[in-house]
Amino acid sequence: MKTKILALILFSILTFTAKSQELSHYILELESHTKWEAVENNWANIRNQWVESCKAENTPQSCAKLLLQFESNIRWSAVIENWKLRRTSWVNDCNTATNNAQVAILLMELEANIRWEAVDGIWVLRRSGWIAELKTIK
Repeated sequence: MKTKILALILFSILTFTAKSQELSHYILELESHTKWEAVENNWANIRNQWVESCKAENTPQSCAKLLLQFESNIRWSAVIENWKLRRTSWVNDCNTATNNAQVAILLMELEANIRWEAVDGIWVLRRSGWIAELKTIK
């Protein structure tokens, strides 16, 4: 009985980590389709480390931090005007996110506020599948 309980706990931990890591890959995927003109110049200096962090094992909180770091390097010209009104509370929501579903919703919200001109043409084809997949994250 103890072995089964330990196995279930271990499975839950591994599933939690896998989903968080998967979530960070969705953040990385959006970033990889964002044009260089849409991000601040200093993003080139920090991107490699950020990518490595996205590939690492991540918790929902670390995914939220990765999302915040990416968003803070997106130029204002690359987002729709309403983002200025929502951004402060969105940042607060990222800072208080405790599960993958919350971070997935915040990621989809950021993406919805990025202008089409700021992403490459492949994103148009990938976007609907990307959103559908994110909506399954619990």
